[in-house]
Amino acid sequence: MIVGAFVPRSVWQDAPGVGRLLDTLARAGVHAVFTEAEEYEASWVELAHGHGLRFVAGVACFSDHARGNAVLRSRPELWPVLQDGSLRPFEDWYVGVTPTYEDYAEQRLRKVEEVATGYGVDGLVLDFVRWPLRWEVETRPGRKPLQAGFDPHTLRRFEAWSGLRVPHGQASERARWVLQHAQDAWREFRCAVITDFVAEAARRARSLRPGLWLGLYAVPLPPEDQEMLTGQRIGALAQHVDVVAPMAYHRLVERPVPWVAEVVAQHAVSAPGRVLPVVQVDGPPWEVGEAVALALGVRGVCGVVVFPGTAVEDAERQRALRRGLSSETSLAVEDPQLSGPPLAEAERQEATGGKRRNQDRQGSQDL
Repeated sequence: MIVGAFVPRSVWQDAPGVGRLLDTLARAGVHAVFTEAEEYEASWVELAHGHGLRFVAGVACFSDHARGNAVLRSRPELWPVLQDGSLRPFEDWYVGVTPTYEDYAEQRLRKVEEVATGYGVDGLVLDFVRWPLRWEVETRPGRKPLQAGFDPHTLRRFEAWSGLRVPHGQASERARWVLQHAQDAWREFRCAVITDFVAEAARRARSLRPGLWLGLYAVPLPPEDQEMLTGQRIGALAQHVDVVAPMAYHRLVERPVPWVAEVVAQHAVSAPGRVLPVVQVDGPPWEVGEAVALALGVRGVCGVVVFPGTAVEDAERQRALRRGLSSETSLAVEDPQLSGPPLAEAERQEATGGKRRNQDRQGSQDL
């Protein structure tokens, strides 16, 4: 089974520190490190491989937080519009990007191609591949999630896709009509936008790196809410990737530890054998072991990723993680592709050899 740890970008910039962390993770039973950055360095991959760990990169698809949301300042039409007609407010660092603009989607697809070919990564995971939602805050008990996507461009695309005509009026009036009279079509449209993007990202990545291990991070919501709010239809998305990774961060969404098993099981129904839960491990050690064991005890999972990996530097959490991984209740299936050793050097050089060819083909078209 896959045993991974998410290591934030900031940690990779501290070479001595990340080296010690990777050594700790390997001793704790981890064999793959996950991260996310707008720009990568081949030295990160080499460092992980030097510790016997696979390196899985992430690409933020519809969020520009890594660049301080610069694209929203240069292209304000990409700013998500809520159902009351207002612009989506910042929630800390997050606001999101409207996913219906073809040119912006193309830019992110080129980023997927670059990361797939440029650094010798062992796998690639799509993140923020959804309609805008700060789910870690907005899905807490007592909060009402904000649904975005009611800008004129998106509504025109919805009309073309559905054959429906949304009456003219203020944005809030048009949103009200859509949600009252065309809710089912609206849900299908939102899912189609995200599924089509994932399908194209997978097609491009694997055309350049045949057999590349691919995944996507999923928002931990019940299916109906997940589809309407984020456009993530797990069964459809799982057809294009190796794993779907629900972010089961129980502490962030203020849920008890047993919630982890509940949300993971919901995903396993739609994508059996392809679910790789990401569990939060920065709480008390007893929670760490229980959360890991609960996630692995769901039939249809293929491993677990701990978040954040830096939390495992604590000795008590290390012991709790090992207990959770060795739980007799584990039902995790094998994933031989990512569970094996890192890329051999010859294969890594072949993977990175396409970087120059890919850059020449792409040019430097930044939005």
